Amino acid sequence: MTIGHKFQEEFNSAEKQKLYKAIGYDENAKDPTFPTEFVAIRLVTKLNKLSVLLVDKKLQDGQLLKLNLTEICASFGQRPAANAIRLDAKVDRLKVTGIMRGEYTPKLISSVNVSKEESSSLLMVAVETNPQDGLCDSRVRVQSRPLEIIYDAITVNNLATFFKPPESVRLKQLSNIAMERYDVIKAQTTAGMLHMMEERKYADIEVHLMPSYIIVPATGELSKDVCLLLLNLGSFNISSEKTAALTPGSQYTKQEVENFSYDKFHISLDNLQLLYIQPGDTWQDENRLSTSPLYLLRPLSLQLLLEKCVFANDPNLPQIRLSGELPILSVTVSDNKLMGIMKLVKSIPLPEPSEGKDDEVFSETLGGSEAGVTMDDMISFPAAKSQHKELTNFTKASVSFIIREISAELRETKDEEVELPFLRMSICRLGVNLKAKTFDLSVDAFLGGIYLQHLQYKVAEGIRTQLAKCNVITGELINIINSPDTSEDEHLLSVNFIQADTKGPEFKTTYNSTAQAIRIEFSTLELVLHQGVVLSLLEFAQKLQPQDTGSKHVTIAPPPVSTTSMSYRKSSIASTSASLIPKSTKKKTEVLQLRLKALIDGIQFSLCNEQAVIMHTHVAGIEVGVGMEDSKTRVEAIMRQIELLDTDEGTHYPEIVSIYGEEMLKFELIQYVNGTFGPNFNNVDNCDFDIKLHMGRARIVFVNKFVKSLTNFLDNFAVAKARLDMAGHALKEAGKDVTKNLQEQAPRIKLNIKVSVASPLSEA
Repeated sequence: MTIGHKFQEEFNSAEKQKLYKAIGYDENAKDPTFPTEFVAIRLVTKLNKLSVLLVDKKLQDGQLLKLNLTEICASFGQRPAANAIRLDAKVDRLKVTGIMRGEYTPKLISSVNVSKEESSSLLMVAVETNPQDGLCDSRVRVQSRPLEIIYDAITVNNLATFFKPPESVRLKQLSNIAMERYDVIKAQTTAGMLHMMEERKYADIEVHLMPSYIIVPATGELSKDVCLLLLNLGSFNISSEKTAALTPGSQYTKQEVENFSYDKFHISLDNLQLLYIQPGDTWQDENRLSTSPLYLLRPLSLQLLLEKCVFANDPNLPQIRLSGELPILSVTVSDNKLMGIMKLVKSIPLPEPSEGKDDEVFSETLGGSEAGVTMDDMISFPAAKSQHKELTNFTKASVSFIIREISAELRETKDEEVELPFLRMSICRLGVNLKAKTFDLSVDAFLGGIYLQHLQYKVAEGIRTQLAKCNVITGELINIINSPDTSEDEHLLSVNFIQADTKGPEFKTTYNSTAQAIRIEFSTLELVLHQGVVLSLLEFAQKLQPQDTGSKHVTIAPPPVSTTSMSYRKSSIASTSASLIPKSTKKKTEVLQLRLKALIDGIQFSLCNEQAVIMHTHVAGIEVGVGMEDSKTRVEAIMRQIELLDTDEGTHYPEIVSIYGEEMLKFELIQYVNGTFGPNFNNVDNCDFDIKLHMGRARIVFVNKFVKSLTNFLDNFAVAKARLDMAGHALKEAGKDVTKNLQEQAPRIKLNIKVSVASPLSEA
């Protein structure tokens, strides 16, 4: 061995680092012999044209898709004194064409010039590290010109067939195979956070994408005499926000430091809009206006704030925080446009559905036909390595988003040209708060209020006065659906959803062995059905119905019943069924798969016609609870109050239905899984359903005049009544089959019914 080889063997990397440290040398140090603005390396490339062609031999000319890029330029520079690089790239034009049909070649994607005077590149990208101005550690700039995207059904359908995977490949199953990952816990101290904040790098990012648009023509082929749907994607912008620097020597609490622990990015989407264009409409200028009769979705703007934590493995800080707000979402559509959109969607041919077998090929590949082979058996993990890992509930993401107002207006076309407002719905404060952790997910959603108003029907002053006596406030225009005025903190509907992982460390303690928990709170809602309004809605809906091609009969299939027959139950006691039930010597804690709790404060319902208010109903104090376990399902319901009023001023009995006591109805249902299956059938105490019903004391007054007014109200809806009679006849026929099946496969039901009845009163 030579002296050089012996020296290299002894002078390893560790010894080299010791020597460099002793003499103060750094291999990655900046070269002080050059100024910081000196560019040592400059590389410039230019490609005039790049074409990519997809060929399908099944087609006549072979061309399936052709992509053309023009004027592709790139520039690279290095400044060694500043340890900096800069990369600039641009593409001038893009064009994508589809399948040729004779002399016509459809244009799928093409770049659009912003103005005739200015000629800018389609895409420009600039990336730089350690810029000369010193304002940031790195800088990214992205800018793009608009694209015009046209949907061509023939090309898209052929592309779907071209890229269809073979039947032996099942990507869905492959993506569903996942492995648990344990992260190393690094709970940061305040001192550690301050040090990392001082060493953090700032990236100055600005992305500006000019508004592109997508055109979907009727029949899937663009021509001058077809209707179009145009979706303007709006301008998309991303900009980074520089976090304020910490003052050296100052004292900060951990909470204050956490507020500086996120890189912030502002995301905005402006002027997203949807237009319905008929032949002859000039839409090129309309999509730049704030108001236009062509709009289905009026221009909207969305603001988002994305925050990314600089501490990767701190369990106390969400790794991603996203918050946003949409001021208003406004949709306007007329009956003619709605029918035109439905015809347009139906006229577009879709790709042929695949007819391959879903899971058979993949299952045979993994485990053959053996039922006991699973993916966990095929993949082994070292047990000793995972035993020392602590299961920590990391907060992965926190999302908060709210839509301040959703407005939808439906218009009716008169004389085939004039559009008059017909119906308006408004939804206030629709929001969601989400927090995703390693072992649980919590979602809080809320709805502030909802209003539905008929815009062509006015209510008489006398009817408004009668409704006001029932605490239902309405103006000159009837409010079909109305939620009482609520403050910013009060909501019409609140939903809380929690999903917990059964393998989580807090599943049995914090979540009480409950996999999914849902809590729904609903405040007061008012419904007013005016006879004229309902008839107007039915007439409007009739216009939107497709013309009947022939008479159709309503058929209702009987509900499915248990496939376990009575004879099978009896015969299986002594033989086969005993082997189907696994024997267990250790009792496991049963997991509650779902717990649902719904609370409804009240619902008010009023019926009226041209002359007066016919009746008013108020239902309050409704509670519903559902619990689903592996062995049984429990349903509980309570209705505390129901009130039915006759609003006729001349009646002697205004209270048609009234309650005495605290509860009107209490219902409890328990359905047992395999309650009477196999050996369980021999025990008479076992059952499939356990039903308990308690009806409180109610006072019901029969007033002939009141009943006649209700029947007269319903007689005005002859079409709906005929359909109900047809459905009732179908139910009667289906009931015969159900009765026959129940005689052979009747479940065992345990009933406990208690009814408190008051003395009936009647008045002619």
